[in-house]
Amino acid sequence: LGPEYARVLTDGVGVVRDDDQRYVVDRGDGPEESWWTYATSPIRDDDGRVVGCQTLVTETTARVGAREALRAREERY
Repeated sequence: LGPEYARVLTDGVGVVRDDDQRYVVDRGDGPEESWWTYATSPIRDDDGRVVGCQTLVTETTARVGAREALRAREERY
């Protein structure tokens, strides 16, 4: 997420959103592939300067898996 944070913090752009990004996470049973969507937006002070950022993160692994299963099924037919 480094480049996205840099854009928000240095450029002051609006919301930077990235859908269905692949990450490998360890949930206790070893590494597994997962998918995430995140949106990062600037936090501004009273003068409008960007002083931080806020990120909303949603796991989309189930949705991506369902979409891939549907795509595979359609390719078979």
